[in-house]
Amino acid sequence: MQQVSKGDFIKLSFEGKANGAVFEKTSKPVLLELGARQVVPGFEEELLKTNVGEAKSLTLEPTKAFGERREDLIALVPLTQFKQSGVSPTPGQQVELDGRPCRVQSVNGGRVRVDFNHPLAGKSVEYSFKIEEKLSTPEDKLSVLCQEGLPGCGLKLEGGVVMITAPAAVRKDAKFLVAKLYVIERALQAGLCKKVVVTEEYDSVKK
Repeated sequence: MQQVSKGDFIKLSFEGKANGAVFEKTSKPVLLELGARQVVPGFEEELLKTNVGEAKSLTLEPTKAFGERREDLIALVPLTQFKQSGVSPTPGQQVELDGRPCRVQSVNGGRVRVDFNHPLAGKSVEYSFKIEEKLSTPEDKLSVLCQEGLPGCGLKLEGGVVMITAPAAVRKDAKFLVAKLYVIERALQAGLCKKVVVTEEYDSVKK
């Protein structure tokens, strides 16, 4: 059977449960780079012991999953800090403060109690998974990376340079910009190429 190791790109199907409830499930195999900390530590450790085509299940304690709950990650924040951002916090609401996600626990007397712990912190989780495919060549890895991040774009690898073409039909919005930067960063950090060139095509607007 085909083995995997750190640095490999794989296509992975999985389902994650906590207390019997599904918190994450793939609708189709997703691209994952082993060793890039894209999943919780215990899950990645088990993936590195799994062959392509092999299906497994495992249970992870909090320390190997989303960590133990920490009281120092619960804070009181002035309500004005939310108002300045145009947010009216309510208990249970998921918000972002200083670039960090958190959950509102309560709102009292001009102060908001927020929890920066991961929602699954302190819980054991279960994963059932299967490594569907291992991508071997830089061309294969780049092709799938581009398909997932920038669908509709063309890709060519030549002399260590990746050339990505975004046709006029591909919408160039904020989502496209984020995806473009993500694909470039992943390609360079994974050592799949030395340089990335992105060409964006635009048609004239007809009135």
